[in-house]
Amino acid sequence: MGDARKVQKPVRLSLAYRGLSGLPPDLVDQCRLTLVELDMSNNKVSDLRFLVDLCVLETLVLDNNLVTSQVKVPYLPQLHTLWLNHNRIENLGKPSNEQVVYICLFVCVCF
Repeated sequence: MGDARKVQKPVRLSLAYRGLSGLPPDLVDQCRLTLVELDMSNNKVSDLRFLVDLCVLETLVLDNNLVTSQVKVPYLPQLHTLWLNHNRIENLGKPSNEQVVYICLFVCVCF
């Protein structure tokens, strides 16, 4: 007999240019075990707590948002690429995700 468990494909999702400050909770519930790449560029994101349940997220793109130096990136065990270009980051402390290999911070300015 075959395995009855359904294998889910990894999900890559772009929610760029939507005026969002986070992900709707029902969307987080729906894709928390499958979302590997999330692009939320050009939105109004300033708080990253909505990411905490995305346990397989590998790549996060948050270019052109409202992220500041004070924001805490939640621990995401699979995250290895983080894009924060054109945000409000003056300096970046030690990442809580030690496995993050790539961090892009082009043209981040303090307001």
